[in-house]
Amino acid sequence: MTRILIAFSIMLPQAQLSAESPSDFFNTRATVLGFATEHGEACNSILLETIKVSKDASLPLYAVLTTERMQSGQPLFGKNWSMPLFEATVMAIDEQTIEAQTATGKKIDLYQLPGEVDRYTSKDGRWVGKRVGNDFELSSSTGGRFKYKNGKIASVTLPTGEELNIQRHADSLSVTSNNRSLISVKLSAENLADEITADRLNLKFKYNYEVPSTSQLQGKTVIVGLNPMMTHIIRGKEQQEQLALQVIYDPDADELSVKDDTKPSAAGTGVFPAFPQLAWHVSDGKIVSDATASYKIIDTQHANSYHLERTGSAGLLESIMFDSQTGILKYVDPNGILSQTAIILTPGDTFGKVRSSRTSISETTLSESKYSYGVKGELLRAEFSDSRQRLSQ
Repeated sequence: MTRILIAFSIMLPQAQLSAESPSDFFNTRATVLGFATEHGEACNSILLETIKVSKDASLPLYAVLTTERMQSGQPLFGKNWSMPLFEATVMAIDEQTIEAQTATGKKIDLYQLPGEVDRYTSKDGRWVGKRVGNDFELSSSTGGRFKYKNGKIASVTLPTGEELNIQRHADSLSVTSNNRSLISVKLSAENLADEITADRLNLKFKYNYEVPSTSQLQGKTVIVGLNPMMTHIIRGKEQQEQLALQVIYDPDADELSVKDDTKPSAAGTGVFPAFPQLAWHVSDGKIVSDATASYKIIDTQHANSYHLERTGSAGLLESIMFDSQTGILKYVDPNGILSQTAIILTPGDTFGKVRSSRTSISETTLSESKYSYGVKGELLRAEFSDSRQRLSQ
């Protein structure tokens, strides 16, 4: 078993943490089972392009489809889509909790540090937040950070040090670095993304304008509006179709589904991987199925707990369950093998931060991690061990 011991302080934005690599700065929105998030919504990300910023730095540009009902205003790609580089937000969940979204779509919950009105940290200490008036700064243990103004992302500092500024205009959006334009987004009359240009990149978009929003009225599902939704991505002067989604609405089941109808090009398949066939309930966004499995979301009756099941076409069941009361995370794979992670949280003023975790299969420990904190909740020390592979800083 390999063991690594690292000491640090997350109060220093540039501090390096454990085995986290700079690429973790660009993680996308996480799913916990198949294409389902912990809340049971469908989610899938498309890497549109990797933009070269400098000799040593690149910026991934993502489009994210998510069925959660938190979208406000007119998203750049219409209903259920977002482009986090331009649309990432930070918002207060309650007096002590803030949810921040990064430029690639990852969502991070931050908790107020004891005795610090305007400072926050994630439970694992890998992210620290600072509020300054209406502005907010989110710093990663890799050294990169995001700045938000009035709740919207305003700039990105990459782990390599390059700063990218996000500009918003009446009919366009742009990303600049050292007064050099990196990305430009042309907006349509409906404020939808019409065209994206960057170095050697040109993408155009088409929309389905009749995607329904529904609500429950006296026990019946009724359509309350029609919305645009991005369905096609076309690349370059050759007009090569990179993505073509068919959108189908089933009013009897109140289900919306997307199916990838992209045709192979002369040069082979498109740049993007095949988009999964997904179906979800329109009224609440809960996932129903993907191309090979159906989903069931089970009510846990406890805040921050979740329980999801996914049944494949062969009838094999996999499930994941997290109990916020006990800190136990259980995953059962399609072969019936149970892996379990026990998470122990800190008591007292720093309650809610991870003190230790242990993952095991059939009572055999696979990995362990331990954390210690200062009196204000700042992370001082982390210790990791893994019996399966060697960890490196």
